[in-house]
Amino acid sequence: TATYIEANEIYLPFNNRGIIADVNVPPKGSLGQFAGGGFLFSSGFWLSGYSNDSLWANGVASANLVEDYLAGTIGMDPNDPKASIYKLSSSDTPFGQSWQDWIDAVDLGADFYDGNNDGIYNPVDLNGNNLWDPDEDKPDLILDETYWCVFNDGVPSNLRRWEGEPLGIEVRQTIFAPASAGALVNAVFVRYRIKNPGFVTDTLKDVYFSMWADADIGAATDDVSGCDTIRQGTYFYGNVPDAFYGNQVPS
Repeated sequence: TATYIEANEIYLPFNNRGIIADVNVPPKGSLGQFAGGGFLFSSGFWLSGYSNDSLWANGVASANLVEDYLAGTIGMDPNDPKASIYKLSSSDTPFGQSWQDWIDAVDLGADFYDGNNDGIYNPVDLNGNNLWDPDEDKPDLILDETYWCVFNDGVPSNLRRWEGEPLGIEVRQTIFAPASAGALVNAVFVRYRIKNPGFVTDTLKDVYFSMWADADIGAATDDVSGCDTIRQGTYFYGNVPDAFYGNQVPS
C-alpha cells in the first residue's frame, strides 16, 4: 500500500513498510517534492542495539537496498487489508467512515483520544448532536492531515542485504502536516513509536534509533549536508545555483 501527503508546496509519497519518498504514486510519481522540484530521494530509519549480548542492526534505507520491514504487526499477513495506511483529515465528518476505520488501526496499536475514559475506542456521538464533544472518543488526528501505519522487522535474514534475524520489533509510524499557512507552512512531521512485544526476546538493550535520508535538492550532484548536535537535527542544501531551483535553492 502506498499513498502521499500533500501540504501546501510539499508532496511526499510513502508506503506501509517504512519507505518515504522513494515510492511511485501516480500521477506525481516518486520523490519528496517542493514547489514542483525534488528535494528528497528516499528516507527511512536505522535501528541498532544488543540482544542477548549480540549486536544487531536493521532499518529501512531503500537507496542502500536495505528494506528489513514488512507491513502490519508481527505474524500478520502483509497483504491483509488491515495492514494498510489509515488517513485522517480535519475536514472528515465526526464519527464518519475514517473515524470508524480507525477502530482497526487501534486494534493494531494506534493512539486515540479516550473521551469517556473507559479504555476502549468507541467513536459514537453520545448526545446525538452530530458534533464531537470532549467526553466522546476520537482518533489521533494531528494538525490537518494524519496518516498512520504499523510495520515489523519480519523480513527473513536470507532476503536482507545484510544477514540478521527478525527480532520482533514493531514500528508505528504517523506522518502529519498542517494545511494552512503559518510558521509550519511547509513542514511534514514523522512520529515513530517503537515497540518490542517480546515475541522473540524479552529485552533489547542500548538501542539507538535515527532517521535516515538521501536528499536530492533539485539536481542531485550539488548537495551538501551537515548536522546540529545541539538541536539534534540534520540539514541539506545546494551550495551552487541549481538547474531546477536557480539561485534560490531551498534547504
